[in-house]
Amino acid sequence: MLSWIADSLGGLWGPLRLLNSFFFLAGVGYGAVALAVWLLLPRLWGRLTTDRGRAFAVNADQSVGKPLGAGLVFVSLFSLAAVIF
Repeated sequence: MLSWIADSLGGLWGPLRLLNSFFFLAGVGYGAVALAVWLLLPRLWGRLTTDRGRAFAVNADQSVGKPLGAGLVFVSLFSLAAVIF
């Protein structure tokens, strides 16, 4: 998607030609996903499911209340960035 912008507008403004570089797009995409996860995960912390502990696990009482499902947030953001970048 961003490479299309580089093809269309790269002649008008030179720095947009960087969007043709796969290395640049990979770096920007990785940075965007890392920043989005870092900003959104604490905001979504209260909506994540929590661990209720297991009856026969060792130290099960220590895991009670820990949030689960943070990978769902990360994978969703990563998939969205893969489409954009």
